[in-house]
Amino acid sequence: MRTLLAQRTSLGGLFVLGVTCALVPILVLCCWLMAHQWLAYRSASEAVRGFDTFRATLLAMEVVSAERGPTNGALGEEVPIPPARLAALALARQRSDAQIATLLGKLREEPSPARAENVEVVMKFRADLASARANVDQLVGEPLLWRGDQTTQNAVNRMIALIPELLPPVIVEMSVVNKGDPAVAETMLVAKLTADLREQAGQLGSRFTSALAMHRPLTSEEQLAIARTSGRIDQLRALIDLRMLDHPALTAEALATMTWRYFGDGQRYVAEVREMASRPDGADISTGAFAEHYVPTMRSITQLRDVLLTEAEDKLRRHQRMALIELAGATAAVVQLLCTLACMTLVFRRAVSRTWRQSDIVARVDSD
Repeated sequence: MRTLLAQRTSLGGLFVLGVTCALVPILVLCCWLMAHQWLAYRSASEAVRGFDTFRATLLAMEVVSAERGPTNGALGEEVPIPPARLAALALARQRSDAQIATLLGKLREEPSPARAENVEVVMKFRADLASARANVDQLVGEPLLWRGDQTTQNAVNRMIALIPELLPPVIVEMSVVNKGDPAVAETMLVAKLTADLREQAGQLGSRFTSALAMHRPLTSEEQLAIARTSGRIDQLRALIDLRMLDHPALTAEALATMTWRYFGDGQRYVAEVREMASRPDGADISTGAFAEHYVPTMRSITQLRDVLLTEAEDKLRRHQRMALIELAGATAAVVQLLCTLACMTLVFRRAVSRTWRQSDIVARVDSD
């Protein structure tokens, strides 16, 4: 009996050791698989959140840039400013404030050191915007002749100088998205280029503000600034065209619309106004009339940007869903595997115990 008990203890120890040796590597592999799939899903989710912030930043840049249209229109009017001009300016400012608040909300959703810094960047941007608006309000409260060329142009330049302040959030969020899903990097880059194009197109219109407001010809400095801005616009257009070869038909259609609407109608109108403003008596066009004709042509640029953003978002959402499906599949497979192993171990253990009990009965019979 003692020999049988010793054998049983030895076999039990070997059984436990064998099961342990079999389960440990399996558990390690299961944990690695689960961790890998979880990290992939979390990275995809962070990419989606980063994209939402990226888009909110581009929209904030656009609405503040678009605010320059009614701002320039008001700067070119004599006091009292027509109510329609003031209403358009107030509406543009409301849109800017709402989008900036949305951007701050996106940045505060998932706190991180980089986003905390960008919150400070946006807060400073909002304060600088308020200061630039106060300067504009002071000017439009004065008679047109009192404003002067330099002070009017300085007010326009202060509004233009605001937009680069929002570049840090754009760069940070692009990095987050590219890390989570590199497949959307090209689409996001083109969307960023279209946002830059919209800003440069807006700056091109703002270069005429002082000359149109004072009804004088363009200076050599203004002519040079217009030429430089036009050169940047051409460069951005070339970069966008190079990267638009492998995009869906909807995006190609938006590109074609931008080509004939802005680079056709918009650029022709700018060339006409530039020619008239180069004459000794200047152009007989108000800043408000210029904005009303020119600004709508720039909407084709933002339409292309929005189509690109939708394309990028669709890719990111699909990648996130696939990561979630893979995580769920891996979880189900691991649970099923562990349950199967547990059942097999119990069955094997019971079979061994039954064999031991039968051997005990035989041993007792033999001893009797």
